[in-house]
Amino acid sequence: MRDESGLPDAPESGLIFWVTPGNRRVTWLRYSGLILLLPVLYLLFTSFSGAYAPDAPAHALLYTASLVILIRGWMLVIDLVYRLPSRALRFVQGYLIAFGITALLALSVCGMAWLLDVFLSPTGHFFALQGMFVILLTLCVAPIALIILHQEPLSYYWQAFRASDGAWADIEEPLRVMLHKHPDALRPALLLLETLLRLNQRDEARGLLRRLLAAHPQAWGGWAALGALALEDEQWERAIKALKRARSLAPRMAQGSLQLSMGLALLGAGDLDGGYQEIDRARRRSLPPHLRHFIWFMLMRIGQVQQDPGLMLRANNAVKASPKDAHAFLTWYATLDRSQAPTLAEDLYEAADWTRHQLGIRQVI
Repeated sequence: MRDESGLPDAPESGLIFWVTPGNRRVTWLRYSGLILLLPVLYLLFTSFSGAYAPDAPAHALLYTASLVILIRGWMLVIDLVYRLPSRALRFVQGYLIAFGITALLALSVCGMAWLLDVFLSPTGHFFALQGMFVILLTLCVAPIALIILHQEPLSYYWQAFRASDGAWADIEEPLRVMLHKHPDALRPALLLLETLLRLNQRDEARGLLRRLLAAHPQAWGGWAALGALALEDEQWERAIKALKRARSLAPRMAQGSLQLSMGLALLGAGDLDGGYQEIDRARRRSLPPHLRHFIWFMLMRIGQVQQDPGLMLRANNAVKASPKDAHAFLTWYATLDRSQAPTLAEDLYEAADWTRHQLGIRQVI
């Protein structure tokens, strides 16, 4: 038997089922387009050194501008599909405006550099070479434009980075100051909401959530938070309504977590078939390892209720096939404040006990 005492410790984490706004796979996918910048190095060598065609510098400028537009277009599509914080028109327009400014500046720099190169440095191609570097810098225009349009101060990104390290107590006051100066900023408000919940300041968090939903009714994160709170309060019908609203607004990256929460709410409301369908759909989505494992536990429990040995066997085999997910669940379970939701807390306790049994872990008390 293995010893569970070696599992890492972590502070309690507030809400049990919180839908995170980030996803590493989406981040990697978003920035994968930057690999297209590698051919620019080849262009620098073939267009500005040794023997090259007379029109090579002009082609290099146009190619670089097209590349920047293509990369920013790819990032725009990923943002709209996976990362859109709100479906309000001003947020969608903000992404489109940021892309348009980038494309316009890239083409403008391309044209100006070409003209200056033709008239002022026809042999050395000084302006064409410098123009390529300036065009590459226009990749930074879209993020700056979004910061201005969405009223997100630069310090927000630093606080979000600190939140990823779990420094919730340290970022609370800076976020309060930030939101006081920028009351219409959405993502800082959502981060402060999560911070308050993780610090167990639930009454203040509920007040902030009401103000947030009033100011940003199209923000899926606010409805997801309302559904998570209702789920832990075991207000099943309220959770179902909030989560339905969140799902209708949320990008693809959040659908799996929302489907899992919806399935739990339906099970709590007594809808076994509906709960099973939602949880089984969530299984096919991209989810953190601990939630992937918890889904298999819930499917095993549903198999017990429905007297479906095939489903139970699939769940047991899934744990044996993915022991890392099972260990991730036990680590996550150790961080939870389970005092707010007796029914879900009992499910989680049984899930942890089942997981230890499947892994052959001896719990040390």
